[in-house]
Amino acid sequence: NFALVQEGTTRPFSEGKFEVHQKYLDIQFMIAGTEYMEYAPLTELAPDVPYDEQKDVAFLNGKGSPLLIKPGMFYIVYPEDGHKPCVHADIPRHYKKVVVKVRIDKLIHGVM
Repeated sequence: NFALVQEGTTRPFSEGKFEVHQKYLDIQFMIAGTEYMEYAPLTELAPDVPYDEQKDVAFLNGKGSPLLIKPGMFYIVYPEDGHKPCVHADIPRHYKKVVVKVRIDKLIHGVM
């Protein structure tokens, strides 16, 4: 398990890709600024870039439901959750967030 701080500028929905992870779940907590995160179940997405075991990520295409993430909000994504983070609906926005990566095999309650 580990955490990292991410800071940057959002990109248009059309430039983002959905991502999924197999080894870690994400807990993403917004510290400052805003971003949209688009969500879709893995079963509703089409593969784009195959799973990279070293980076624990695969990229996918599709359409999901957008959610505006503001300071103080967080979301959790599991391996069956496609998520497109760091995007915007209208104009680029600054964001700063903490992403906590939790190993799936270390969870007491299990996954899937």
